[in-house]
Amino acid sequence: MPNTPVTLDVVAPRNLGGVWDRVPDPAASRRAERVIAVARLFSAVVIVEAAIAQSDIFRLRGLALALVLSYAAISLLALIVLTWGGAMPRRLPILMQLVDLGVAAMVPWSHTDGALTLLLVFPLLAAAYRQRFRHVLITAVVIDALIVAPWAIAHASARLGLGATLEALDVSAPIANTTFVAILGVVVGYFAENEHQRRSESDALSYVVEQAKPGAEFAGMLHAVLSAIRDVFAARTTLLVLHDTKTARLFRWEAGPLSTTEPPAAKEVLAASRGDYAFAAPGDAWHAVARRLSRRGAFDAVAIDAEGRRIEATDFVPPPGFMAAHPCHRVLGVSLTLEKAWTGWLFVIDPAIGLRREVLTRFAQRLVGHTSPIIHGYYLVHSVRTRAQAAERSRIARELHDGITQSLLGLEMEIVALQRRALTEAPKISADLARVQKLLRREVIRMRETMEGIRAGNNASGNIVEELAEMVDRFRRYTGIYASFVSAQPVISMSGHMRRQTALILHEALVNLRKHTRASRVSVRTKAADGRFQLSIEDDGGGFPFAGRRTLPELDALRQGPRIIGERVRMIGGEMTVESRPGLGASIEISFKSGPAHE
Repeated sequence: MPNTPVTLDVVAPRNLGGVWDRVPDPAASRRAERVIAVARLFSAVVIVEAAIAQSDIFRLRGLALALVLSYAAISLLALIVLTWGGAMPRRLPILMQLVDLGVAAMVPWSHTDGALTLLLVFPLLAAAYRQRFRHVLITAVVIDALIVAPWAIAHASARLGLGATLEALDVSAPIANTTFVAILGVVVGYFAENEHQRRSESDALSYVVEQAKPGAEFAGMLHAVLSAIRDVFAARTTLLVLHDTKTARLFRWEAGPLSTTEPPAAKEVLAASRGDYAFAAPGDAWHAVARRLSRRGAFDAVAIDAEGRRIEATDFVPPPGFMAAHPCHRVLGVSLTLEKAWTGWLFVIDPAIGLRREVLTRFAQRLVGHTSPIIHGYYLVHSVRTRAQAAERSRIARELHDGITQSLLGLEMEIVALQRRALTEAPKISADLARVQKLLRREVIRMRETMEGIRAGNNASGNIVEELAEMVDRFRRYTGIYASFVSAQPVISMSGHMRRQTALILHEALVNLRKHTRASRVSVRTKAADGRFQLSIEDDGGGFPFAGRRTLPELDALRQGPRIIGERVRMIGGEMTVESRPGLGASIEISFKSGPAHE
């Protein structure tokens, strides 16, 4: 996933600072400077036109006339460079801002009123278009200093007896102009800051939504969205905690600073730890900062309700379990609802964006409001796609059973009948018919094993215990090998992906047992405890070509043990141990964290 958001005016994401640290790309900067150049040229033309319309052209002479004409020429030259030139010089925006300020500095010295004062306002507008509030204020301060400079010089000259007397100096004009520029700077800067924030929020929303790419898997999409939210807020970690209203189970996804392109593993929150995440929050959306001198771990929280109304600030103490798992100085939380299937919370750990907490909290609420329907939509598509795949696998298995398998069984029965007739009519070919019947029987078993592999994980109940029990029972009936199944729990739910991988692991183990071990008995056991699922398979066959107990890494290093089963165990992040007793049998023990039923 990308590290930071890419906005409309951003070319490269940054590692810190979030979407509010905007890095204009050359095309965006060139476009902005071209707009400013057009406005600059138009302003110079308007000044001359205004003087002509007021029959005031004769007052626009000397320094003032040279100032306007030079300004118009520079504006035209800049526009030509930006329109037909090559790459825009990097320093051009700063250079043109200095030109604007320099021209503004000449206005007080021209002793010309009227339309020429527009040149004092233009640098403020240009700064607002390029930058933010603080840049506009700095520009306003510089312009005020330029306005006061002629009066200050005249005042100093009068005190030294080099010019007019102090009584002759008019202080009202500089005060009025500086006040006007200061107030205009605050107003324009306020508009610029809010427009910048609006565009940044829009860019951030677009960036997060863009991560939900059409056709992506649900887990991959969720990883991309959580990582994008983490980067937008320049946070250390993002957590998504969802409560399944149907099963009353709680699951957690996390995208931390070390996240890779692999989807985050969903972790079920155990009953004893549910209060660490499903706690009473200060509001629908809230931003809490730790009080440094608080002994009981209190946070100062800014919160808003679901309607966007500010809630009176209160002290907030996060659950100790939450703080132990995610130690932080700041935490941002938002409640969310995915239709009626899920409710949950998004936690942003240690957001580092330098905005007011209320502003950030309101943005987080809007962000969750836009992304929640997308996540829910992908979940529905994922569910439909999973059911469609399961239905197609079941259809193929039925076609094989009703077609090829039945035909092979019918052919086997015909050969058995021929073999019985051959005992009396053609004894010499009876043994050959028996060998053909044995080959057909073996192929029927292989076909049924293929059907088991296709059907694995398609149990309609979603209960892995029921599915494994049916697999063991069919194995016993098809092969004649005594097989038993015992489970500590009658119902164990897990995600469709984990359920299918578990069924395929047992299927592979039973196939290997029939082909290679000459076992007469097999025992399969399951158990679920502390969020982990355990599967053990024990037989009385020939065992593996080693004696003792070995883990999956040891088996990989020695190139021993069931390779395909080991690969599937690694796919689900599990552990495997094989104990072999050559000539007496072997046992395989597998355990892994069971994922959510609706992953």
